[in-house]
Amino acid sequence: MRGRRCLVLLFLWATATASAQDVHFSQLDFNPLLLNTAYSGFIDGGARVGAAYRTQWASVSYPFQTFALTADGLVLRDRYRRNGLGLGGRFYRDKAGTLDYGTTSVEAMAAYNRTLDWSGVHHLSLGVSLGYHQLGYDVSQVTLYDEGETLDQQHRRYLTVGAGVAWSCEPDDGWWLRVGLAAHNLNQPSLALLEGDDSRLAQRWLLSARWGRMLGDHWLLSPVLQVQRQQGNNELCYGADVRWLLGDDDRHHLLLGAGLALRHADAAIISVMAEYNALQVIFCYDANTSSLSDASSGYGAVELGVGYRFVKSQKKRRKALPCPIM
Repeated sequence: MRGRRCLVLLFLWATATASAQDVHFSQLDFNPLLLNTAYSGFIDGGARVGAAYRTQWASVSYPFQTFALTADGLVLRDRYRRNGLGLGGRFYRDKAGTLDYGTTSVEAMAAYNRTLDWSGVHHLSLGVSLGYHQLGYDVSQVTLYDEGETLDQQHRRYLTVGAGVAWSCEPDDGWWLRVGLAAHNLNQPSLALLEGDDSRLAQRWLLSARWGRMLGDHWLLSPVLQVQRQQGNNELCYGADVRWLLGDDDRHHLLLGAGLALRHADAAIISVMAEYNALQVIFCYDANTSSLSDASSGYGAVELGVGYRFVKSQKKRRKALPCPIM
């Protein structure tokens, strides 16, 4: 029986080591709060909510699953410019295997958004986050050790601290650019569940950029770039979306899009999306192209994302801006 217990401990050690990296999604910046705390309230007024679901490695009996919820809004907004305090929250739960090994997390985010010029072309946001997490497994599902024996610690609770900065430029209706840099797990908390284990959640740095260019009145080309680094591992994603705008007024706004992105030396990400008024939906398929494709039997990851914006429709009118104090 002791040998079986060792097998369980070995499995937990291997899973804990793999979990020393953050969960992330393949839908890139569809839900910006999953990337960078600086995007809290980084919207055109109002508020928004979002949800994301991902299932991975369907070829195994108990695949990896991740679920996330987000919400944010801009408060204390300046009357004339998009200056204000953005507040947001993020919840996610991931699990894998027969022991439901995974993490449950709740994070609070705050960001200061400011317009950098009187014409409203450039915007900057600085954000911070504080997260509470619980890592562990369901011991009731363990059957490979004597009932008289006990495993080591079953749960680990820890805090994380993050920060981010985001900048956007929109000189006219023809094109726009958004760039963000985020730092996650700055305090590098311990993830140890076993005696003698020194596993820690490594810092994760994420650079994201999205550019949009109108091609005529109804077509938009939008390249995207995302670079991450954590615990000596690098991840590079790049690709582009093509979007078709069918209507653009307060009552009838419909947008359809499709995209292709590559996670360098790992996967190809195919996505389709739709936006109707304030509702957004995206579906992604993450096709494994790495050396693990044989183990996954060719199956990739499937993702679904939903977002909704609470923005009041207002008639556009020119407002007089106060003269700056020189």
